[in-house]
Amino acid sequence: MAHRPSLPGSRLPHVSGRHWGLTVAVTLMALLSTACAPASPTKPPPPPRIRAAGAPVLARLWPQLTTAYNAAGGRAAWDWALLPSLRAWQELAEDRLDFAIVADSVIGEQQPQWRYTPFVDDALVLIAHPDLGIEELSTSQVQAILDGSWQAANESDLATEPIRLVIRDKDSGPYQLIKQKLLPQRSITLAARILPDDDRIAKWVRDHPGAVAFVSMTSLPPDLSPIPIDGLLPSQPDYPLRYRLYVISSTQTQPAVQSWLEWLYSPVAQELLRQSFPLTPINPAP
Repeated sequence: MAHRPSLPGSRLPHVSGRHWGLTVAVTLMALLSTACAPASPTKPPPPPRIRAAGAPVLARLWPQLTTAYNAAGGRAAWDWALLPSLRAWQELAEDRLDFAIVADSVIGEQQPQWRYTPFVDDALVLIAHPDLGIEELSTSQVQAILDGSWQAANESDLATEPIRLVIRDKDSGPYQLIKQKLLPQRSITLAARILPDDDRIAKWVRDHPGAVAFVSMTSLPPDLSPIPIDGLLPSQPDYPLRYRLYVISSTQTQPAVQSWLEWLYSPVAQELLRQSFPLTPINPAP
């Protein structure tokens, strides 16, 4: 039988007529097998990274929120930090955060480049070591404790017990709120002990006779009672130390942040916020 000649210029080896058909069939089967093979699964894109920070009072609430958000189908990789309100606000302004949760006492006049989303309402409460026996204080008495003039006033039997003031640092929302509402024209005593969060403040008050401090209502331990100021407690509208935390974000924020902000108005999120911060009103969706 004659051999099929190679095409001019072809580099393919010579194939006999006997094997030509078999070679073509095998090649076609290989091509069909490759075309019909299932595609290898593609990996889903990683969740968007969100950089955020908030006041230390959110330490317990934040893990609950992120867990509930993920359970609802939200996708985010959180870079989260607990920072005093002024520091968180500065980090946001310098574009190192996508949003910050800060106290209204540090916000000042609202600026058009930022979006201000109400988050939770809270209040500072006055606590004291039980040995002091304080049942109520007036605004002027609280001011005297804050500026260190209490002992000099000698207004009551309390003056016989040295007062030890414990307070948050100057970058915190509580410090700024106290300055604005109670002591705008005077300085807080330099003898005040500075501690970074409510848990450590409450422990210090328990352990030190004469200790007086302010903590968030949501952090108030069950063994310490809030002391009324001018007969008012935080649940009453005229109480002087109520405040609100806001989520501050850019008006040009990324879609992942926008999705989370919208989720905050869901029934699940609103219930979690009010469980931790009972003063928070029901926020209708915008």
